Amino acid sequence: MVDDVHISTSFIICVSIFLLVSKICKEKLNCSNLLIQLILIYVYLVIDKPVFPADAAKQYDITEFQQGSINLTASGNPGKLKYTWFRHSQKIIPGSRRRRDIEISHFKQDGGVLEIENITREDTGTYIIMASNTEGSTNHTIVINVQCKLTGVLTPASLEYFN
Repeated sequence: MVDDVHISTSFIICVSIFLLVSKICKEKLNCSNLLIQLILIYVYLVIDKPVFPADAAKQYDITEFQQGSINLTASGNPGKLKYTWFRHSQKIIPGSRRRRDIEISHFKQDGGVLEIENITREDTGTYIIMASNTEGSTNHTIVINVQCKLTGVLTPASLEYFN
C-alpha cells in the first residue's frame, strides 16, 4: 500500500512537471519531444525514496566483548533521511524504554551508523535498518554473529595434552 502511494505521488509530480516543461519547451524554446522526455526522466530519477547500496553487507561477525561499528547509509532525494533500527522486530531505542521497544544501553545510533560497545553473545541476531524520507521508506536486513572470545592460547605443547 505504501509503495502504491509512493508511485502515485511520484507519478502526479512527474505528470505535472512534464506538462509544465512541455509547454515551456514547445512555446518558448522550440524543443523536441525527445528532449522533453529526457528532462522528465531526469526529474523522475532525482526524486526517490531511500535506497541502500546493492553491495551493502548482510552479515557482520564481531568478537565478544569488543566494539563494533555498522555503517549502512542509504541515499535518496530528498536527502534528509530518518533511520530506525530494529532487533527481532522491536525498535531499538538507546537509553530509553517504551512499550514494545527494546532498550540496549550499549548500542548507540547516529543516523545509519550503529555503534556497539562490549557486545555479548546475547546480541547475536537479525537486525533491520529502515531509512525513510518524504517519498517512502526502505529496509535492509543484516545478521550480527557474535563470536566467542578465546581466552587461552593453543600451542603445539598444549595440543599434545589431548593425545
